[in-house]
Amino acid sequence: MYLTSYDPFARVTRRAGTTVMPLDGVRRDGDVLLRFDVPGIDPESIEVTVDRGVLSVSVKREEERTENDKFFVRERTMGTFTRRLFLSKNLNADA
Repeated sequence: MYLTSYDPFARVTRRAGTTVMPLDGVRRDGDVLLRFDVPGIDPESIEVTVDRGVLSVSVKREEERTENDKFFVRERTMGTFTRRLFLSKNLNADA
């Protein structure tokens, strides 16, 4: 079983050599487990789809601020982020 990373929006999702949504892929007892780092993301905003052998994981981080907030440091990126992976033909995407 092969997992191939593919991100057509690499310019958007990579900053300073670090992927915005890094992942670990683990084989365990015949299964494949993918763990995505999505700190500060509302779990309700996570969308997972499989289409023509491509797994897409999209998350949305919305700005948390009040009218009186004045930023002195602002490093977190807001918006929607998507990570896409080609799935092996041997992988059961429905499972």
